Amino acid sequence: MKVDPLVCRVICMTNIDHFMAVEIRTAYITLANDETLSRAVTRKYVYGELTKLVKRGWLTKLTSEIKDITRFKKTELFDRNVLEAQISQSTSSVDFKNVQRVEQLYADLNTYKSQLLKGLGEMMFYDEARKKHPEMTDKIKTEYMEVNENNHILKGKIRAIEKLITSLKET
Repeated sequence: MKVDPLVCRVICMTNIDHFMAVEIRTAYITLANDETLSRAVTRKYVYGELTKLVKRGWLTKLTSEIKDITRFKKTELFDRNVLEAQISQSTSSVDFKNVQRVEQLYADLNTYKSQLLKGLGEMMFYDEARKKHPEMTDKIKTEYMEVNENNHILKGKIRAIEKLITSLKET
């Protein structure tokens, strides 16, 4: 089982017990010293790391019935030495940064794809308008060519992002 070294550093502290994922997230962001980390993405990531420890039996997950707040508590099986060994082996969180990069690239990809669809709709409209109003062919042709050129640029961006996502997933 591999757990992120920064998460290990936080939960291995002797005074950390009976904690929430958001508390570990805040400590994680502080230790990472990276202002670009998204709070929501980091919380989900930390929650996933804590879930690994729950599955192993090192932490228990306690959910209050009143406010539906989840807390984690160390069990007797919690082995600080194993986690500290992981910390010494790896001091960076490259995997998490790749996850964030891929998520950002997917967001950009979706934006460009929606812009491309809008552009294709415009082109279809200009085709129909040219048939209905042949006297406006010159004006319509100019607009059509502009949208067509923009669509080609968007296709290039989409292809480049897809290549980047593939290469980041391979590492």
